[in-house]
Amino acid sequence: MDAKLRKWPYRKLKDAAHFLWNRLKIRRVPLGSRTDLTLDYALDIVLEPCFRLIDKGYLNHLGPVMVVLVIVLTLSIIAILLLVMLPWYLQYRNILLVVWHFPVATYLFFSISFHYIQGLRTPPGYPPPAQYSSANQIQPLCSKCQGLKPPRTHHCTICNRCILRMDHHCPWLNSCVGHYNHRYFFSFMLYMWFGSAYLCIFVYPEFKELYYLPVNHPEVYSMMQNASSSGTVYVPENPVHRLHRRSVIYMFLLSGAASISVFCLLMWHVTLISCGETSIEAHINKKETKRLAAQGRKYDNPYDFGFWGNWRNALGVSHNNFRWRHLLWFSVHQPEGNGVQWETSVHEHC
Repeated sequence: MDAKLRKWPYRKLKDAAHFLWNRLKIRRVPLGSRTDLTLDYALDIVLEPCFRLIDKGYLNHLGPVMVVLVIVLTLSIIAILLLVMLPWYLQYRNILLVVWHFPVATYLFFSISFHYIQGLRTPPGYPPPAQYSSANQIQPLCSKCQGLKPPRTHHCTICNRCILRMDHHCPWLNSCVGHYNHRYFFSFMLYMWFGSAYLCIFVYPEFKELYYLPVNHPEVYSMMQNASSSGTVYVPENPVHRLHRRSVIYMFLLSGAASISVFCLLMWHVTLISCGETSIEAHINKKETKRLAAQGRKYDNPYDFGFWGNWRNALGVSHNNFRWRHLLWFSVHQPEGNGVQWETSVHEHC
């Protein structure tokens, strides 16, 4: 092996360490002598090269890949259900199961597809031009893009612009989650979790029969002794049954992993909505709560309107225009407000 190739990992690590050391010197942070250095500030300094590599390195190109991945995985499940599981159930199972599962699966598929497509095509919302601000209301400017920065607006380094009521940059949408597409993002997560959990429960009896119980259908499976072990292995007797077995494995593992991961993310956003916060505001409010608690004061979130009020604001419905079809059907209604001026819990305008 060439000597230059052998030194390549070492040189990369050395360059990264050198870059980090320079950042520490620029910030003038002697970690051993500073007494006012907090853990959050130290982590920000140490992880800044990683953030820069992530933001500027591959996340700009990762978004389209993640969108294609979501579409491919979802369509693969639909293809297996229609081409493999449906004929199998019509031949070997009770037709009443098909009558029950087919409309439920259709509703979940179109709900997931609708909210995901709307989340992709709906901009999160951007601050208006400078002429929007009035004479008696001074809007702060963003230090990065030099544009107006209304309340609850934050700058996204990946999109390279400010986002109204920014929650986070979502690679699955290849865009930020903001004021105008937050409801579509949350509904997509909700239906995706419900669909994944429903599919996992629906496929589990087949999975259990294939792996945990002896096969009771000799016309479907045949037995053979494994030469390398003493156990009995049940193998499909023809390609159709082999395809069914692999399809069950694929759907169960994929739906199980998706339901667990999406459930964790869904619960995090349920907590945020219930508190009237975004992901960014949750960290800001946490720091403000600690800072004021040290002074013997209490911090109140100005955008917290109570549990039901926060959910009405997040779903874009109020007492006057609430309809169940807004939640259970394919609704394109806009959220309340323009994302620039916000009413606070003390009924003052920001």
